[in-house]
Amino acid sequence: MNKRMTIITAALAAALAAGALVGCGGQAASSASASASASASAAASASASASASASASAAGQSTEELVAELKAAIANTPAFKSVTVDLEEESGTEGAAADESASSSASEASAESDTLASTTVYKFDESGDKIKTSSTIELNGVQMRYITDGDNAVFVSDGPSYSGTVEQFDLPQAKVFKAFLEYSVGDLNALVDCTKSIDKMESNGMTFYVMSLDPEKYTATDELLAYMAEEDPVEEALLTVGFESNGSLASIDQVTVFSKGISNADHYQFTDYDSTVVDPLPEADRTYEDMEADMQLKLDAFEKQLEAAEGPEAEEVK
Repeated sequence: MNKRMTIITAALAAALAAGALVGCGGQAASSASASASASASAAASASASASASASASAAGQSTEELVAELKAAIANTPAFKSVTVDLEEESGTEGAAADESASSSASEASAESDTLASTTVYKFDESGDKIKTSSTIELNGVQMRYITDGDNAVFVSDGPSYSGTVEQFDLPQAKVFKAFLEYSVGDLNALVDCTKSIDKMESNGMTFYVMSLDPEKYTATDELLAYMAEEDPVEEALLTVGFESNGSLASIDQVTVFSKGISNADHYQFTDYDSTVVDPLPEADRTYEDMEADMQLKLDAFEKQLEAAEGPEAEEVK
């Protein structure tokens, strides 16, 4: 659905080629967003707390003043050379929130099948001559990892390790942190310009800005959302940005609810500024070209399995 999920889909394709999937089978704005994921629930909780505290922490500040204050905070984040980003993503539908009173296993199975969740740990080190990054993705019990050093990259899964280039693997997370953040989250200033309402809260030395975004303006900031808008426009969007006491970016929460009931929730947490270390590029068993060939073999085998499952009756229909 969103750009983050396209990264996961590409990784899954690579994992399929590597044999990593062998043995596996085949919110704040609304109740739909609240049911999307644990991330969405966390964001909803944060926004509810912020709303409750806003009158005390942002007393006398207009929307325009809070927006200007947030933009200043974004512009004045301290410089750093390395950082770790923990990302929790979940996409689901209203159906995934199965009625709480329904306890049948069928309902539970349906709820699980309507939700896609993943966690990713990104590490960025820009202290040397070349940018070094790593990303460890966990999705449905499968772990995949990319390590980059300059233009070189290695993909590691449960199967072989493949070497290639950042361009071959199409890794937006191998860019500088600022470019990665803009690709994944969006241009923060442009998103803030979409603010319909904004609250501010302060807790334990941290400051949070909770925004409800104008759906049309928000859609205009993202080519994919604009493309989807004709069939499934954004109905509601929430953005929460948190800062540490020293001004460093602490967290970002995005919840997007679409008109057809699909809900995306992303929770980013930023830690280990200037202390993040990226592991050296590991030795690889095979090349990117080998991975493409392995992928084709897996896809061919999968197609044959589907044909066998359809049986002779399907052949007659053809």
